[in-house]
Amino acid sequence: MAQKKVLLKERLILSYISVVFISLFISILFSYTLFILTVNKRLDPEITGAKETMEGRISELMEKSLIFTDIISREKEALSFLKNELSRDGTIEDLRRFNSKAGLDILQILDQNGKVLLSLENPSVEPYSKINDNLVQKGLRGYKNSSFQIEDGKPSIVSIVPIQENGKTYGALLGGFTVTNQLLNKIEGSLHKKISVFDLNGYLFATTIEDKNGVRVSDQRIDQNTLIKLKEGQKFVRARVNIEDIRYRVLYSMIGNFEGKDSFIIMIALPLETIIADNNRTIGILVFANLITVVIALSFAMKNSKDLIDPIYTIKKGTEIVGSGNLDYKINVSTDDEITDLANSFNDMTKRIKTLLDEVSDEKNIASTERNKFFTVFEGVLDGILTLDYDRRITLFNKAAEEITGLSSKDVLGKKCDEVLLFFKNKVRLPSSEFCTLKEADKDQTIFSDNNLKLVTSKKDLFVSLTSSVIKEGKLANLGCILTFQDTTRERELEEMKLDFVSMAAHELRTPLTSIRGYISLLEPKIKGIINENDMKFLERIDISASQLSTLIENLLDVSKIEHDSLEIEVKKEEWVEIVEASVEGFKDLAKEKEIKLSFKEPKSTIPPVAIDKFRISEVLSNLLANALNFTNEGGEVTVTIGIDNGFIKTIIKDTGCGIPERAIPHLFTKFYRVTGILEKGSKGTGLGLYISKSIVSMHGGKIWVESKLGVGSSFSFTVPIFSMAEATKSSSL
Repeated sequence: MAQKKVLLKERLILSYISVVFISLFISILFSYTLFILTVNKRLDPEITGAKETMEGRISELMEKSLIFTDIISREKEALSFLKNELSRDGTIEDLRRFNSKAGLDILQILDQNGKVLLSLENPSVEPYSKINDNLVQKGLRGYKNSSFQIEDGKPSIVSIVPIQENGKTYGALLGGFTVTNQLLNKIEGSLHKKISVFDLNGYLFATTIEDKNGVRVSDQRIDQNTLIKLKEGQKFVRARVNIEDIRYRVLYSMIGNFEGKDSFIIMIALPLETIIADNNRTIGILVFANLITVVIALSFAMKNSKDLIDPIYTIKKGTEIVGSGNLDYKINVSTDDEITDLANSFNDMTKRIKTLLDEVSDEKNIASTERNKFFTVFEGVLDGILTLDYDRRITLFNKAAEEITGLSSKDVLGKKCDEVLLFFKNKVRLPSSEFCTLKEADKDQTIFSDNNLKLVTSKKDLFVSLTSSVIKEGKLANLGCILTFQDTTRERELEEMKLDFVSMAAHELRTPLTSIRGYISLLEPKIKGIINENDMKFLERIDISASQLSTLIENLLDVSKIEHDSLEIEVKKEEWVEIVEASVEGFKDLAKEKEIKLSFKEPKSTIPPVAIDKFRISEVLSNLLANALNFTNEGGEVTVTIGIDNGFIKTIIKDTGCGIPERAIPHLFTKFYRVTGILEKGSKGTGLGLYISKSIVSMHGGKIWVESKLGVGSSFSFTVPIFSMAEATKSSSL
């Protein structure tokens, strides 16, 4: 069953009502809390006031007791009685007459030993059987004194005055008041609260509390927990008690005598019915006021919700129209508030969406056109092109790629590159992770290039030149790399034929050339001095040309061996510093002849032995030194330095020659390449020296590179491995 939708108008009305009722609840809760706090706050000062009133009243009674007792003692009757000059009955009659004005509850005459000889007591007060000895002794020693004390279980105010004549004390007169219900009535009249007095054990002395019949209650007693708290020093103890079915909120407190000792406990009581009635009246007024507020709020909510909801319904209708596709629709709302701003913002948004959709449509058409152009070019390119995603799966495969590999697009699209295209380098499998690393690039660049790879597919085997590139947006477009390749099988076959021819020609030329050089070396010393000087120069030039031709033949044979993987090296432990020094020393005469400074800088640290083929690496050194001297002008400088670099020994041959054009540097180490321009004038080589040098260094596991600036000079560097025990028996071939 579908859940019923609650309309916004209903929500607003409910929210108004909720606010009002929550306010009502908070008001009632606040009133009750205030009631509890008010009771406590009212009782605290009232119990303090009651104590102060009680203590003040006691002070007044003590003063009154002392004054009245002193006045009576001055009369001659008490002295005459002690001197046996007046009878007992006459003395009692006189004392009653005097006490009728004083109103003392007790009046006694004591002899010199403190013995009560005569006692005049209030009929409503139980007679005293014992008076405080300390008080009596003070009176008999001639001192007037008053005290608040418990006598015979009754709280009393007692004064004593000595009866003297001519400095002699005949006895004492003792008078006082007892704390009774009548005394509490007088105190209650000033407090307007009920009062009870208890002894230190919690038993009732006196009270002003009456039952429903107007009779003073007599069975009150303080509970033990309250007594313990008061005796432990707690100033006030609050409690609720029921006395004759009437609930009271009470406070208990200790009252002490004037010697600093606790004497009795006072209880101040407030009937809760009076306070609750006042609080209920307050709550009733609040409830009535809140109900009126509810009625007013509902009226306001109905009107306000209509003013608020109608524009929202208008906006809702507008959004439905726009959502159906009518972007020209405008919402008209005029409330001069945030709803109008919302409608205007929606209209502006609709306008911008329409503009953006138009722009997107135009961009889509342009993109479609560009896509068509791209695929036209993509399919028309003669080079094979394919793309790999970040899972190295083939996503594009052009027609040229189909023709070169013999595979159709449907055979390869969606498949991993290593499943359908197998690349080999020198008979070693080259996985796609080598030429498609999937690393993010910060710019478009080529990450792999090799002109001599073998490609094996299910249809054919061939040789290709492969280039791998990446674009900086590759991650976003899921484009791992772009592979471009050309079929070099025919070129490789022609290169093989050319190398076979060169190798055959070199072998055929080597034998007669060796004979020519041998005969010249035999003939030259025999005819020296016989033929003239010019003829001798001709013979020397023949020898030089034969030597150059022999070098060319050897280079051609080395190239043939490199291309056929038959050039061998024999690695041994060698002292590299000695080899470099010997090579430099061998070119000193040529450098001196060309007036070029050739130097070898001794390394600052010890150079360890290297693992090399001394003969082949010496060829590399000789080739680089010869090139440096050949392309350095008179007065220039060629410097050779060596050092340790990450487990290899790096050798640098730096000259101050004319430098190499930047465009020529990528081709320097390829076969038969010769730099055109100004360098061509001084070059007499075949373009094979650097190619052979690179091959020899690579066979040793090292690298060779060049840094050059036109007009400043060049710096050729190469590395060879440091010798280790594993190299001791190593012999490798390319």
